[in-house]
Amino acid sequence: MISIVVPVYNKQASIRETLNSILEQKGTDFEIVLVNDGSTDSSIDIIKSYPSDDRLTIINIENRGVSFARNVGILNSIGEYIAFIDADDIWHESYLYEMLNLINKYPKAGLYYAQSSICKEELGEYLFKGINTGPVENYYLIVDSLPILTSCTIVSRRCFNEVGMFNPQYSHGEDLDMWKRIVQSYEIVVNNRILTFYNSSKTIERASNKTPDIRNKFAYHIRLNKVSNRFERDFWFRHMYGTLSIYLRDGKFQYVLLFLIKHFRFAPKLVFYKFVQKRKIQLNQK
Repeated sequence: MISIVVPVYNKQASIRETLNSILEQKGTDFEIVLVNDGSTDSSIDIIKSYPSDDRLTIINIENRGVSFARNVGILNSIGEYIAFIDADDIWHESYLYEMLNLINKYPKAGLYYAQSSICKEELGEYLFKGINTGPVENYYLIVDSLPILTSCTIVSRRCFNEVGMFNPQYSHGEDLDMWKRIVQSYEIVVNNRILTFYNSSKTIERASNKTPDIRNKFAYHIRLNKVSNRFERDFWFRHMYGTLSIYLRDGKFQYVLLFLIKHFRFAPKLVFYKFVQKRKIQLNQK
């Protein structure tokens, strides 16, 4: 059985479409563990308006954030594999069926993920021609073109037992932290087909929450001195530089200073990273 964990916080505008896309899944047994993260709108009333379904469990908690809510869902689920979907995203009707086929084909993997799009019309299409569905040899080589979004993932329960669950400390980047720990210990498998509609408004919503305390971001806690793989290090440098750029843009210089002090060994390279990358591009174009 696959357990589907759905954290919900004030998603009255989208929860119906999300839940419909889950209930339309065929070809496998599943349960839905819906964690109400202290919603103050009518999200839960909408969910309760559905006919009674033994597969659906609703758990009410005080608002603690998406990572805490997902962890509550994991702990209250029974499936060997756990699928995640946010309460404003949508699955293609064959999502679970196709992902279960991957699980059966590669049972030793720890994480399975499909592709997503912000355009509903692209559901069911393939993201990149020529890229095979199957095990990923080097995650940090393909992560920019084939990123892992939480609503596209199914994780083996044994991963959480070994590497831990989502870190509630992080308000941003909690998913990157989770995937990093899984990739270090387990094989991951990608489905190149677009099977999830990603609601891009959540990105805008997060961006409108202007530069929260940088210490609540995973980027602040990355330990580059512990990274030996050059592809991984380059990925985290890009991620860290992107984080710094946002805080610089918003004039949050106290957080920029905190960040550079935290990573003082790498501060010069972070400061000049944009120049270095531009120079690399110019050289490659010659």
